[in-house]
Amino acid sequence: MKRMTRRNRVIFAVIGLVVLLLLAVGGFLLVRHNQAAHRQAQAATVFKQLKQDQATLQTKITKSWTDDQQAYLQADVTPTTVTALQRDADQLTTTAKPYAEATDKATAAKYTAFTQAQAKLTKQIKTLRTAQTATAAVNALFQSPVLTGATTHTDVIVQDEVTTATVTKAAAKARAVNATLNVALLKATTLAKAQITEREALKKQVAVIADDGTLKSGVTLAQLTAFKTYVAKLKYAGLKAAYQTLLTAVDKKAAELDNLKALSASDRQKRVLLAYAKASGYDRSRLDQVRAFFVDHDQISGTTYTADIGTLNFSGEALSANFKCTLTATLSGAYTLTRDGNKIASGNLMKDFTAADTAKLTRDAAKIVAPKLTVDQFKQAITSDFAAEGLAVDLLEFPEPATVHGNVIELQIMLGDGAKLRYDASTGEGAWYHYAVAEGEVEGYRYDAKLTTAIWAQAAGN
Repeated sequence: MKRMTRRNRVIFAVIGLVVLLLLAVGGFLLVRHNQAAHRQAQAATVFKQLKQDQATLQTKITKSWTDDQQAYLQADVTPTTVTALQRDADQLTTTAKPYAEATDKATAAKYTAFTQAQAKLTKQIKTLRTAQTATAAVNALFQSPVLTGATTHTDVIVQDEVTTATVTKAAAKARAVNATLNVALLKATTLAKAQITEREALKKQVAVIADDGTLKSGVTLAQLTAFKTYVAKLKYAGLKAAYQTLLTAVDKKAAELDNLKALSASDRQKRVLLAYAKASGYDRSRLDQVRAFFVDHDQISGTTYTADIGTLNFSGEALSANFKCTLTATLSGAYTLTRDGNKIASGNLMKDFTAADTAKLTRDAAKIVAPKLTVDQFKQAITSDFAAEGLAVDLLEFPEPATVHGNVIELQIMLGDGAKLRYDASTGEGAWYHYAVAEGEVEGYRYDAKLTTAIWAQAAGN
C-alpha cells in the first residue's frame, strides 16, 4: 500500500511535469503566434503607409512634367527638385528594408509589390534627372532660358562666352532624353550655333571700324554706313546689344561725317556737278567726257554752302565763263539750284550722291573738260568752220605738217592768203595768226570764237 502510494506519486509527478511542459510549450507557441500576428499587422500598417507615400511621390514626379506624355519639364524643376524626390524615394526604401527577409508570405508579398513599385519610381526619377540636366545644359547656352515648360523662345540670344564646343556638349546630353524633348533641345542648339556664326561675323565687321570697342581715328563715313547697314540686317538683332556703346559712338561719328564740312572741296564740287547734270538731264556716266561746264566760287559760310556752275562762252574776243546757276545748301546737304533767281531743282548732296558716285567722276569739277583733238580732228574742225562761212573749202590746203607741243596743235593753211591756226587743249581755245597784219598791229595769235565753237562741236561726245 505504501509502495503503491510512492509509485502513484511518481506517476503524478511525471504527469505534472508533462502537463507543465505542455503548458510551457503551448504558452511559448501562443506567444510566438501572437508576436508573428503582431509583426504581420505592423508590416501591413507599414506597407499601407509606404503605398500611400509611393502614390504621393508618384504624384510629385508626374507634376514635374507639363503633360501626360512626360515630354517637357515644368519650368520650376531644378536639380534640387530632383534630389528631393530621390531623397524621398530613398527614405521609403530605408523604411521597407527591415521586411526584406520576411518569411511570412503576406509580408513577403507586400515587400515584393513595394520593391516593384519602387523600381518604377526610381526609373522615373532617373528619367526626370536626365531631362532636367539636358534642358538646363541647353538653357545655359543662352542669356535667358530657351525652353520653359513646353514653350520654345526663339528670341533668346546666346551667351557671349559660349562656343561651338560648348554647344556640342549640350547637344550630346540632349540625345538621352525622350524624342519630343530631344527635337526641341536640338533645335535650340542649332539656333545657338547659328547665332555664334553671326556673332563671329559681326566681330569681324566691328574690327573694321574699331579697336577694343573704340572707333578708329581714320574711320570713314562709308565704313560707318556699311557697318550700320550690316547691323540693321542682322538675323539675330539681339547680338548688337553687346555693342550698344559702340553703336552710339558710330551714330555720333556718322552724324559728324555726314556733313558737307567733312567732305573735301573736290568731293563737294563733284556733288554739285552731279546735281547740275541731274537737273540738266546730262548722262552722269558721260561727265568725264567733253563738257564746258564747271564749278566755281564754292564756299562754306557759317551753316551755308554755296557754289556757282559756270559754262563756257564761245563768243566775244576771248573764251570766257558765264555763270548761270547757283547752288545753295545746308551743311546737312539739302540744296536748291537756281538760275537767275528761279528755282530749277532741289535735293540733298549727301543723300542723293555717294562717295562711290564721286569716285567715278575723275575730272576736276572746278575745270572744264576740253576736247583732246587729233591733228585730223583739228583739220576737220577748221574745214567745218570755213564751210560755215561759205568759203571754198575744196581750195583749202594744209601745206605743212602740223606741229604738236604738249596740248597745243599748230597748222599752216592756205586759202588765198596764208595763215596759221592753233588749238590749245588745256584751255579749249582756238586761235589764228594772220601774216598780213595791218600797219601798226602787233603780230600774234588772235582768239577765234567761231573756230573754237567748231572745235567743240567736232569733239567726240559733245
